[in-house]
Amino acid sequence: MRHRVAIIAAIAAIVLAGALFSRVQFGQLAHPLLWHDEALTAVFGERVLEYGYPKVHGPDGQAHYPMHHDLSVGTHETWDAYIGSPWLQYYFAAAGVAWAKRSDDLYEKTRRVRLPFALAGCAGLMILLLTGLSALHGIKQRLLFAALYLGALSYSVLLVLHLREVRYYALTVLLVACAVSITAYRDIFRNIGGAIYTVALAVVCLLLFNSFYLAFVGLGLGLAINALLESLPDDTTARADADFIGVLLPKLGPLILAALAAIPLLYFYEVFDVAAAFPDRYATPKNAYGYKLLGLIKGLLRYEFLAAALVFRAGVQFCLRTASSQAKQATAQRRQFAQLLACIIVCYAAVVAFAPFYYERYSIALSPLITLLLLIDGFTIWDLQKEHRREFAHKLVVVICGLTLLATLFIRFPEFSGRLAETSSPIEGPLDQVVAYITANYEHPEDLVIATNYEDPSLRFYLGSQVVIGWFNPDVERDLAADPDIIIPRPGNRHLDELKLLASKGSYAQKTFPLMNTHANNVPSLAPWNHSRWVHRFATPKVGADDTERTFILERTRP
Repeated sequence: MRHRVAIIAAIAAIVLAGALFSRVQFGQLAHPLLWHDEALTAVFGERVLEYGYPKVHGPDGQAHYPMHHDLSVGTHETWDAYIGSPWLQYYFAAAGVAWAKRSDDLYEKTRRVRLPFALAGCAGLMILLLTGLSALHGIKQRLLFAALYLGALSYSVLLVLHLREVRYYALTVLLVACAVSITAYRDIFRNIGGAIYTVALAVVCLLLFNSFYLAFVGLGLGLAINALLESLPDDTTARADADFIGVLLPKLGPLILAALAAIPLLYFYEVFDVAAAFPDRYATPKNAYGYKLLGLIKGLLRYEFLAAALVFRAGVQFCLRTASSQAKQATAQRRQFAQLLACIIVCYAAVVAFAPFYYERYSIALSPLITLLLLIDGFTIWDLQKEHRREFAHKLVVVICGLTLLATLFIRFPEFSGRLAETSSPIEGPLDQVVAYITANYEHPEDLVIATNYEDPSLRFYLGSQVVIGWFNPDVERDLAADPDIIIPRPGNRHLDELKLLASKGSYAQKTFPLMNTHANNVPSLAPWNHSRWVHRFATPKVGADDTERTFILERTRP
């Protein structure tokens, strides 16, 4: 009877946790409209549909080029293709963009473009869950693990915000999850053969290269180090050098194949030339490697479960000192899996800190890995200390782990409550009101020329207009010769002088909106120490007493 009650309770917990996760992940997916970075991906998705690849110049000759460099960097000269970042996200976005074109509703368009990315991210999370369940024993233990995992993901606001973005983040999470699962099922659970392992992992790693270069390197390094640790002889095995190489090489085979296959892509994407262009612009003290690595660690400590995961890791090592051989054997696969996760987490973090600047998005694939590691270690601690639960030292380990976890949950509650509120009351940004106004008042917005200094891709995607100046501004001389119908100034000093110059050439009337003119429509970042300093808003920004904060546009007045 107790067994049945426990199973029913665990299933109920899974349903509740799943419902909560669905709400925080998919709630108000259509709101607000795509901000700058998302629209960059969406517009290149349009170019893929039109040309078959992410072409820089459209039919009007306008450049869609998301780099702070001249067009010679990150552009394939022969094809006029953008090669400043890999293409997987653009081809993936094309399907959602094609679906979005079938709707005239702004928010339905937005939902259709975001949904494939959100689903891809969730697929990665579920793959990790299924892999983790393979390390556990018994229906009750697995049901409890699944409920805790879904509940923990619901509390990972930083993760769910990024998985909703029309960017490569969700694809990276999915591919890293696939690589972890393939490796675990081959080396730990012994459920797949060598040929399937080699081909599947090589393909996944190559796709990851086409999603995010640093993830490819970080994951590969983590898998290689774990393979080395697994191949070393233990205390009970005397292994010859030939045996060691024979065990290690099959594990490294897929990584070697993927690395060889990536070499032509390194040259096609001109990875080294593009990377060499960044230090000239971003070589500042706050972009030093140590500063970025510290920011990454701070972010995972503050907005994810890293602090608790570190304490739980130490708890496992303590419990192993007194655990019986039977308990060690029963948790062997689980500890192998935890080692795999730990190797990837450490190596991935060390590598992505080489990014030009710090944003949480570069390390977002670590979020579910840390959550999974925390839970795996938690269950391992519980099983290892069963025989010593009455001992003070073991009670202290459980108390310390529990208090650390509670402290982590308490510190992160503001973001969690903010996300719940956001799903109940959709927020708006400046773009929402401006784009809605233009579509309602101009019969053919695609014929307009619009000048703005930020989120120009968003205007291009929703309105189909020719948008000049913009954030990156690769064709400033060409843009300054334009005769804009609408000018949309955004906060900050970037390119405001160019907008003022264009406004001085004609007669414009100001139209204001009852909303604060924020820097971005919204962003997924939470850490205020990220490169831009912009953070996510969980509510619509209200206008203060100063009317200069209002969103406004300038509309050309014709005689």
